[in-house]
Amino acid sequence: MTLYPKDLWLLVYTNGSAQDDGSAGAGFYCENLFEGSLAAGLGAANFDVEIEAMRQAICHLTNLSTFYRHTVYLEDS
Repeated sequence: MTLYPKDLWLLVYTNGSAQDDGSAGAGFYCENLFEGSLAAGLGAANFDVEIEAMRQAICHLTNLSTFYRHTVYLEDS
């Protein structure tokens, strides 16, 4: 990762997916710190669950005792 080297940046990954049945879900991950997933239910758009995954990741970051100066969110949209 040339733009955001791991030794200088905290990398947070998110991914949302819509299913054929109209449901959607998302996941978020930050190496060695946290990870999670969520179901958005029927009728949710892929964009909506991506935003919710980012929100959840931000909530996890605010609960950490360590301050990270540089954080980048890498989403699969």
